[in-house]
Amino acid sequence: MRVLFLYPYLPAPGVAHGSARLVSRLLADLRGRCEVTLVCGVRPGERRELEAVRGMVAELVAVERPFVGEMGAVARMAERWHTATGVIQTGWPVSVVKLRRRRVAQALRETLARKAFDLFHAELGPMAAYAEELPTALPKILVDHEVEPEGAVESARYRRFREKTYRRFDRVVTLCDEEATRLRELLPGLSVSVRPVAWKVGTEPRGSAQAGRVLFVGSPHHAPNRDALQWIARELLPALRRAAPSVVLECAGERIPGDPLTAELERAGAVVLGHVPDLERHLVESVCLLAPIRTGGGVRIKVLEALGHAVPVVTTRLGARGLSRLPIPSHWIGDTPESLVEGVCRILSDPAEARREAEGVRSAMAGEFAPSRETERTLEVWREVRRE
Repeated sequence: MRVLFLYPYLPAPGVAHGSARLVSRLLADLRGRCEVTLVCGVRPGERRELEAVRGMVAELVAVERPFVGEMGAVARMAERWHTATGVIQTGWPVSVVKLRRRRVAQALRETLARKAFDLFHAELGPMAAYAEELPTALPKILVDHEVEPEGAVESARYRRFREKTYRRFDRVVTLCDEEATRLRELLPGLSVSVRPVAWKVGTEPRGSAQAGRVLFVGSPHHAPNRDALQWIARELLPALRRAAPSVVLECAGERIPGDPLTAELERAGAVVLGHVPDLERHLVESVCLLAPIRTGGGVRIKVLEALGHAVPVVTTRLGARGLSRLPIPSHWIGDTPESLVEGVCRILSDPAEARREAEGVRSAMAGEFAPSRETERTLEVWREVRRE
């Protein structure tokens, strides 16, 4: 089967983007099972990862796409103008406009002109914008990682965007049952499937955590992460430091030059790390991961990564979406500042017990999130759509 696979980021194991690490695992597992041509974006600093990605696919078409933080002042102003005018002209969400690029569209057209494909696969909801570049007869699949948008304004924009683009796909796939149910409510009659999230869980000891160390992971470029960081700076961390004065909260993720949120976090007492090349080390050296997610949707890769290393996670019900089959202790989940702070403090007060609980969650993950389930389901959906 010859598949044209579109993804906005470079799907390599060592990159910062959580979903990119997820897609990297999928492509590695699909290697040898089908012929994948990957069209994706690549940031200037990620070129060292290109060879690893080439080894996963039959052909790699990488389009350079720097983030705002990697641009000069003039380029940043031009980028913001492009986004603002694009939102006004199309009525589409900000995240869609940012990812809709002429060079990517051109790469798709050129690839389609020189090769024949059996199937088109787009990973991430905003990639639905490229459906207009594709032949009508080519079977099309879209994988939406995050059905629920952030905020009322973006919600209305996403509704218009989905109504215009999603029905161009023969199948739309979500990462958990809750997201599939929601998408069917939003677009009645749409053909929707679920592709379970996969995560490879090791059996090695998770390492030694440093007392009082709590970690947040997520780029402030992504609106749900930004909201979580604001909540941490304004409410959660001040309350946590009153309850546990020795706590050290570290925030790992992309650093935006001149972002006032960085200063706000540091004033609250957080340690802002920026991008960390070795996320695993920071996870295993933390007593717990704090993921106070209030907006967005999908399955949180940062939560899976922590649980896969037997690191306790304190999060909201939204942050735990898609994990209902795991034996996550109830005190790890809360939707109020009081419940989240209490959950962190309980883990800090008895880290040995929290580790035992986390080991139980990791053991359950080995079956529920086995990579083979994701790979086989992907291939099954591809075959179904081709037959249809």
